[in-house]
Amino acid sequence: MEPHADAGIRDWLATLRPQAPRRKAAAFDTRAQGPALLTGRASKGITALLHEAGFEIVAEPESFKVTTEPRLGPGEIERARLWEESLIAKAAGI
Repeated sequence: MEPHADAGIRDWLATLRPQAPRRKAAAFDTRAQGPALLTGRASKGITALLHEAGFEIVAEPESFKVTTEPRLGPGEIERARLWEESLIAKAAGI
């Protein structure tokens, strides 16, 4: 970890306590193009931690690919927008 880095998502999730009613959540990550086995996929672990913290998981974990710059790869912004729209619809009960 870099000396100036803030606490990470796992540290933050460890501070959460179950809420009633359960809050809804979904997780995503950004990663390099390639098999998740080689590039990693943080969203799966984050989803598990959210579930353990008492959140209702409303979507499968999602990964958006980045280039070497780093920036989102071709088509990923549109894919992210569509994922966002599906989350909004699920949260609204549509």
